[in-house]
Amino acid sequence: MTTPTPVPRPTEGLQPIRLALWIALVTGLAEVLVRIFEKVVLHRVIHTAPSLFWLIPIANIAWIGIPGVILAVMARVWPSRTTLRVVAMVLSFIAYVALVHLYPSIGFKATMILSLGLAARTSVTMVAHARRLTQLVNQSLVWLGLLVVALFGGSAWGSFRESSDAGRAARAGRNAPNIVLLVLDTVRGMNLSLYGYARETSPALAHWAESGARFDEAIATAPWTLPSHAGMFTGRYAHELGTSFLKPLDGTYPTVAERLSALGYATGGFVANLDYTSYEKGLSRGFQHYEDYVVSWGAMVQCSSIGRLLLDRSSLRTLFKYYDNPDRRNAAEVNEGFFRWAGQMHEQQRPFFAFLNYFDAHSPYIPTKGYERKFGAATGRQYHPRWQDHKFSDLTADEIAWNQAQYDGILAYMDAQVEDLLNHLKGLGILEQSIVIITADHGEQFGEHQLVSHGNSLYLPLLQVPLVIRFPSRVPAGARITSPISLRDLPATIFDLAGLEAGQGLPGRSLARFWGLSGLHPAEPVRSSYAGADGPFSVISAGKHYIRWFKGKEELYDFGTDPSEAENMVATRPSAAELTAFRKSLDSIVGRPVARLLQ
Repeated sequence: MTTPTPVPRPTEGLQPIRLALWIALVTGLAEVLVRIFEKVVLHRVIHTAPSLFWLIPIANIAWIGIPGVILAVMARVWPSRTTLRVVAMVLSFIAYVALVHLYPSIGFKATMILSLGLAARTSVTMVAHARRLTQLVNQSLVWLGLLVVALFGGSAWGSFRESSDAGRAARAGRNAPNIVLLVLDTVRGMNLSLYGYARETSPALAHWAESGARFDEAIATAPWTLPSHAGMFTGRYAHELGTSFLKPLDGTYPTVAERLSALGYATGGFVANLDYTSYEKGLSRGFQHYEDYVVSWGAMVQCSSIGRLLLDRSSLRTLFKYYDNPDRRNAAEVNEGFFRWAGQMHEQQRPFFAFLNYFDAHSPYIPTKGYERKFGAATGRQYHPRWQDHKFSDLTADEIAWNQAQYDGILAYMDAQVEDLLNHLKGLGILEQSIVIITADHGEQFGEHQLVSHGNSLYLPLLQVPLVIRFPSRVPAGARITSPISLRDLPATIFDLAGLEAGQGLPGRSLARFWGLSGLHPAEPVRSSYAGADGPFSVISAGKHYIRWFKGKEELYDFGTDPSEAENMVATRPSAAELTAFRKSLDSIVGRPVARLLQ
């Protein structure tokens, strides 16, 4: 008598957890391939590091695996063909959402509708061919896992090669000074107590400035991050570099890091601004070690398509009261990366050049715990931080005041981290032999000229930044420079103070010229611009601040008597002699005759 073959239950064979894991890996690796294509073929900014590609499938395991576990329980409780269809439908829907959202221009609603339609059709096929799908899952799951392991191995191999190359690199002499360039992203000078601000936002910086030089009118070369950083690295004005919101710094001009690396310096960068100081923006050129994208839970959320989709939903952020960027590192975390690296360089007796970027003061203004009420509530109402920059018209006066109070609390936190940084160098016994430069790339607006945020004007709240230089053997303690100076002179200053060959081909003039003149600080023209030779620009010269916008619109302010830039002298028609003298000073720095200020 022949025993009949048992008929499998509808949910047998196709296991929801294994299926979810398989779909997660396939989707994640597909995302990786798309990123590689965009990076290599289309030359696009992908907002992640190739060394972290392995995080994408790992993140998808979480996004798809958790629903898979829930569906597995459901399938065990209600084992039916309908349940299997639901399992296939839900898992394939999440996968399609991840893939379709790789092109966010499609839009949220369109992404949901398209993914739902594709999932409905796919689930029918999956149920109809459950046995074949099960075989495919079982046969390929291990190989997909090995591909992820290979991606991780490539990341580890990159770290090993960096250590190996550093060990073989030429070394500068032991007596060469260390150089630390700390950029406080989005910190305007007028909100620091170092410069007389009423709130005690920078007591540590003020203390350390007493043993170095303080510049009261340091002017950034641009009102936003990339061209300003690039100017500090190359000694070039923004209009010379060709950078833009979409175009990174190219290799036309050498950088400080490249020149110092060639001279045997160890070079390391530690940045928190992943929008405009990551390797994709060209600022890592010349650095042997560069920490931008690092492994973290936040990076895992941010790198996956599903994670970015959820983060883009303001309703979800409000629901969960989460307004920050999950992969944003605070100043303490940036310091930790630098401390590890600097300790290794100190043990190896290698002089180093370190660049640090603190990003805490950038919007949304979210002070670290303990600093959120540092200066009390600016209003009776508590607002939530804005995830994206908004127009002045979107904000009430109370909300602007609240934002500024939060911003000031962040400045106090960053000041404490500056203190930790300098004390760490002191603890290593290398502070007195180190050139320390503390500055900012640009400022921020809180309603001045009915503007908020940055990158949208050339007024002083965006251009006037802090600058403190400390190097006891070359910089006189307590020096205070009141003349306007440009941050483009930082490369020349670094090489001068370090006693290296005159700038190694980098333009600009050393700021040491100011304390070598017995307190006589001659006024010199200082230029700033967005980017591009024909874009808006400003010039500070002869006590005046001239701004030329698109279509020839011009403004002129008295830099000394009108620091808030309330009175446009073009509208009030200054004397012809004053305008003639000022035009000549502008011509010398702009490189061509400027348009007449008055018609």
